[in-house]
Formats: sequence, structure tokens, C-alpha cells
Amino acid sequence: MKKILSIILSFGAVLLVGCSPTNANSSDGNSTTNSSQQAKCSHDYRLISSTATCTQDGEEIFECRYCYQQNIKNVQAAGHSYNKNVCSACGNTITDISQLNYEQIDELYDALFYICPYTVDSDTLSASRTLYTSAREQVEDCTNALDAAKNQRPVRVYNSATGQWEYQINQKLIDDAQGDLDEAESFFALCEDSYLFNCKGFAWELTLNHIKSKKASNASLKEKLATFGAVQLLSMDSESTKMPDWYDDIVLSIKTIIGIDITTQ
Repeated sequence: MKKILSIILSFGAVLLVGCSPTNANSSDGNSTTNSSQQAKCSHDYRLISSTATCTQDGEEIFECRYCYQQNIKNVQAAGHSYNKNVCSACGNTITDISQLNYEQIDELYDALFYICPYTVDSDTLSASRTLYTSAREQVEDCTNALDAAKNQRPVRVYNSATGQWEYQINQKLIDDAQGDLDEAESFFALCEDSYLFNCKGFAWELTLNHIKSKKASNASLKEKLATFGAVQLLSMDSESTKMPDWYDDIVLSIKTIIGIDITTQ
């Protein structure tokens, strides 16, 4: 029995020789251990604190989980790591396009360019507007011509019932005027669709160019789009104050890609 007890005690002594925590504490509250014990420890360090932030340099403190020896490492600010417009590390939120860095602006531009249905330059838009205006004026002229034809009484006919000559409308003249109006309205519908198509394309072109300039802000982009929207409505003699559909499409696309609502400032 004594022999067995002796073996157990010897085995326990071997285990205690290995690295184990100490209960001694320094005056500043940091755990310490015997230097000879630290020298024998096969350290297993873990990060216990860090003073570095996304924007400020700091220190990382690592501590051995066995002997409590500490290593301090100076680290530089890592910079923000954004998921859309929110930093996944610190929660910092970008609310304005002007706060994006160049890399983020390029990513926004590429994403918008990818989903953009098409773009139209200013010359194409101008030609389309001119054609639309001309077609609209043609409809107005044909409408006036039809009204005039209906009001004219160029045909002199004798009314046997009354025994008097009467002036009647010229139905052929009316039919011809109606035919001209139908053709003008059909052509105008095509021109209107083309003009609306080109307005949408130009709005996207305007957006992409402004983003690419790296000078965009929520306010500046919103102003450009609102101004062009007003020009479009004015050119179409629209009494509506609601922005064209492409405005909401562009605003929603930017919000989906980067998380920023350009309508807020």
C-alpha cells in the first residue's frame, strides 16, 4: 500500500512541474508568475484587449492562458470595413455619397452601370425632344384643320322643301382632315414614347457621369435629377408635379447598392 501511495505522489509531482497559473498578483493588479516557470511554459497566447480602432492606432495585449505572461503589440488603425454604408467593425454609418472613398465610388459606379438599362447622350435627347415637339405641333395643326372643316359650309345645295339654297359641310374635306389627324396622332405617340425613352436614358447618363466625377453628394445629385425632371415635365406641358418614374428607379438603385438614400440630407 505504501508503495502504491509513493507512486501516486511521484506522478502528481511530475504533473505539477508543468506550467500552471499562479495566484500572486502585482501591485498594479496584473497577474504575474515566477520567471523560471515562464521560461518552462509552452505559451498559448490569447488576445485580452485592444485599444486600436478603425481610425486610431493602439495596442493589442496578448496573455498566456497558463502563466499569464503578457505581450504587447503596437497596431495601426485598420480603417473601416464597410458592408454597404455601415462599418462591420465599429458601426460607423455613411449617410452621404460625398463621404464615400474613391474605391467605394468606383464600386457604386460599376454597380449602377451594370444595372443601368441604357444611357442616352445630350445630342440624342435634344434631337428626340425636337421631334417630339414638332409632332405635337402637327397634332395641334391637324386638330385645328379638322375643326375648321367641320365649321365650313362650302357646298351650296338647293332645299326643295323650303325652296331655298343652303350651304352644307363638305364631308370629304372633314374625312380628309380626320385622316390627317389620325396619322399625326399615331406619329406623335411614337415620338412621345421615344422621347420618354431617351429622357430615362439621359437621366441615367447624368447620374453615372456625376458619380464618376467623384464630386457627387446627396444634394448635388438630387438637384441634377430634380432639375432635369422638371425640364422634362415642362417640355411635355405636364401639369403634374410628380417626378418621372426614372427618378424613383435611380434613387432606389443607389439605396439598394450602397444603402444611402440621396433624398435625405
